[in-house]
Order: sequence, then C-alpha cells, then structure tokens
Amino acid sequence: MRSTLVRWTLLIGLGTVLLLALPCFPLVVSSVAQAAEESALSVSDHARADTLVKRKTWWTALNFGAGSLSQSGGGMNQHDTPGFLGIEGGYVVHPQFLVGIELSGWLQESSNRENPAVGEGIMQAFLTTRYYPLPDSGLFMKFGGGYVNHWNNRPGEPQRLSGWGLTAGGGYDVLLTESLPVLPFVTPFVTYSFGEAGDLNHNAITGGIGLTITGNGK
Repeated sequence: MRSTLVRWTLLIGLGTVLLLALPCFPLVVSSVAQAAEESALSVSDHARADTLVKRKTWWTALNFGAGSLSQSGGGMNQHDTPGFLGIEGGYVVHPQFLVGIELSGWLQESSNRENPAVGEGIMQAFLTTRYYPLPDSGLFMKFGGGYVNHWNNRPGEPQRLSGWGLTAGGGYDVLLTESLPVLPFVTPFVTYSFGEAGDLNHNAITGGIGLTITGNGK
C-alpha cells in the first residue's frame, strides 16, 4: 500500500512538472531557432564580406580596342573603324566609386615620315568616373567629359581643331588574383563617345579590353 502511494505521488508530481513546463516549450524552441538563425546570418555576412572587392587608394587602367567612328561637318561625312588606345587613373573615393583622368583617342591614319601629309586622329583628355553598383561584382558604369582635339597632317587644312566631348559606357572587372599587394583585373568594356572640334563633330562606339590595377584594401 505504501509503495503504491509513493508511485502515484511520483507520477502526479512528474505530470505536474510537465504541465507547468509545457507553456515554456515554444519559447525554448523559438530561442534556439533564433540563435541558429543569427549564427547563420553571421556566417553569411562574414562570407559575403570576404567576397567584396576592396579597391583602395588609387587605380589605373590601360585600354586597347577599336571603334566605329563617324565624322561630319565642314563638307565631310566620313566613317572609319580606327584603333583605340587609352590610359586612365586616379583616386578611389570608395570601393564602388572611382574618379580620375583619361587620356585616349583613335588613330584614323598613321603618320609617315616619308609622306608628311599623311596622318589623322582624335585625342581626348577627360575627367572620368567609374561606378560599381554592386559591392561584390566587377560590373561598372563609366562617365566622362572634357577636352577633344582633332589633328591631321593634310596640307591646306587646319592641323588642329579643339573642342569638347562626352563619353559613357560600361565594363566588367575580372579579378586575376588577390595574392598581390595590388588588385589586377582584366576589363572588357564598351563606350559611346561624342565630340565637337571646330566645325567637325564625331560619334564613336568603341569596344575593347583593358588591364585595370587598384590598391588592395584586404
């Protein structure tokens, strides 16, 4: 009789404890789930931070390509596909925003020492910017504007005409390695350019590839 009473007392006590603890069970589960979620977010944030491209302090780029160039004005209407060469560089305001100076141009006709009347091209000296809308991507938009100079060696014509121009375009930085003190990228790009020099104006669509190097913030 005594053992039966003890057994029922233990069962009733255990049941009472379970009933009292039952309302707390959802809170415990919620706390565990929240802690697991915060841990996962922390790991995700660290992984995302490791993938960010941390351009720092300075940048420079050497660009090669070709353009579809049209010129008009002064009784001329001309279309060419000249080669393009440019160098640019400057300051990293933010890993996603770069400012600098660009010197570039198209060579329509090479100069020739044996024929000094041969040679023509367009040169640009621009203030330029690059904006990377996504912090973990090499995709960028480019805008610039400034001085334009059209030159030629033909006798009887003005050899230099000065004016202004604008450019806009985009590209993509492909990171080669992170193990160096600098960050080197291969950069395919496309731009549209407009310029006016004297009585001539030009429109050009240019595509090419460049080598971009920036300071490494990692």
